[in-house]
Amino acid sequence: MLTVLFEDGERAAHETDGEIVEAVYYGDMTYYEVSVAGSEKPVTVSMRNTAGRRVLQSGARTRIGWGPESVVLLPRG
Repeated sequence: MLTVLFEDGERAAHETDGEIVEAVYYGDMTYYEVSVAGSEKPVTVSMRNTAGRRVLQSGARTRIGWGPESVVLLPRG
């Protein structure tokens, strides 16, 4: 699962920088479309809205992170 790393001290096993393309709020969830280097299309990151967590706006620079269990590679064919 991808996650937005909101604070400087937050860490993940793997991280990359990105830019928020779009943020869509749906009740208890916010869905971010994040542009990252090396990807033709933005990646989608869903985050549960918790008390005190800010919602990032389009154009905001951010970091996204993931663990090794979160990645599945599929062959192109």
